Amino acid sequence: MSWTKLDKIEIELSGDCNAACPLCPRTEADVPLKGNGNHTLEDVKRSFGHLVDKFKEVDFEIALYGLGGDPILNPECYEITKWFTDNGAYVVISTNGGYNNAEWWSKLGKLDNLTVKWAIDGAQKTNHLYRINVVWDIVMRNLKSFVNAGGRASWVFIPFDHNMEEFEVAKQIAIDLGIDFESKTSGR
Repeated sequence: MSWTKLDKIEIELSGDCNAACPLCPRTEADVPLKGNGNHTLEDVKRSFGHLVDKFKEVDFEIALYGLGGDPILNPECYEITKWFTDNGAYVVISTNGGYNNAEWWSKLGKLDNLTVKWAIDGAQKTNHLYRINVVWDIVMRNLKSFVNAGGRASWVFIPFDHNMEEFEVAKQIAIDLGIDFESKTSGR
């Protein structure tokens, strides 16, 4: 493999999720929210430890996304993220943000070389209609804790018919928080 052509390594850090989004393959297949497996820090070191020198040589990202789970439900998400960033990798986490406490998010926000993409599809009145089980007040508490600690964040809004009335509201909240805002069509 040519490292000069590689721009991203995507890792499914957890099979667990706190949400039951209707278009998620996990929800459609009736897979339980928890108990679906997590990669450990030792798994990550074993799989990627030999690449540590490449992290600093090549400009690419480690993407901790969730196609069937949310990476922040992994009990070692912070430690794994820190291991990658301490070794020179740039990390992007995609999450609904509705899990963990404010202290955890504040600690994560202090890491360098990290962006968290917050999948928030609406504002207070509509986010929970797609992000089922995700509590608005918890998401906002976590997002503010992360940003106030210095974390780099991006609000990723998937427009649906039911949440378009809050598009501008969500965009204004992102502006007020000083974070990026992007609209993205669901690939599902």
